Amino acid sequence: MSGERIATIVNQHVPNCGLPPHFESGEYAFLSAFENEHGEQWIAFWEDDELRVRAGELQWDTSRTVNADGTLDGIILSPAERLWLIACTEVCRSFRDRRKGATG
Repeated sequence: MSGERIATIVNQHVPNCGLPPHFESGEYAFLSAFENEHGEQWIAFWEDDELRVRAGELQWDTSRTVNADGTLDGIILSPAERLWLIACTEVCRSFRDRRKGATG
């Protein structure tokens, strides 16, 4: 049925990682969650024409911009984290290109 929850993600991080973010569908054009092999959780979202991430290990209350090549400045990513961010980047690039085509 429309309006039913699809997923609920339980925070796995310790309290000193900060309060986890709360996202609602419809707030963002793109929203993706990822959990690596160590249980570290990441959320990617499209905001203000850029892909951003929040992660428990990077302090939940801080968002970071994802570079066009799927990297994060100053952060060493596992191969799985990097592949996920590359996939997210490709999807968001299509959002950006469609918006430019619609307005340009």
